Amino acid sequence: MARNSDRVDVTEYANWAGAYTTLGPTHITVSSGNAGNQGDAALEILFHEASHSIAGKLRAALTDEAKAQNKLFRRREFWHAVLFYTTGEIVRRHLDSYTPYALKNGLYDRAWAGAPEVLDTDWKPYLNGKIDLATAIRGVVMDYGIPDKPAAR
Repeated sequence: MARNSDRVDVTEYANWAGAYTTLGPTHITVSSGNAGNQGDAALEILFHEASHSIAGKLRAALTDEAKAQNKLFRRREFWHAVLFYTTGEIVRRHLDSYTPYALKNGLYDRAWAGAPEVLDTDWKPYLNGKIDLATAIRGVVMDYGIPDKPAAR
């Protein structure tokens, strides 16, 4: 349930991305003029932005597992790719013929090449209730991570 201090503002312009969220308290700003936020995508964008307020556990789990495996992610802010995938997949399940925002707009190609394939393999089973969070995180890091350089001697 939203706290009285949480809010969503729909504006003509909401930065270069078309939407953003600030935390403490959660404040979502979404551009009504951004072409990517139109139609059914508006639901995903709002869901995605709201998910930023609870993404800390995901971010920490990915970071901790990457350290445990001595890996780095191929691209920065990979937790955000997982967030896009999750919200896009959930919305896709509820709206016929919906193409998730990150796929439709080439976001993975620009920011996280190869992520959809890894997330289909390692994350979707978690979303489907087939594996637990720790197993999903381990698989995602194993398959999307790259070896970190050993410490200098």
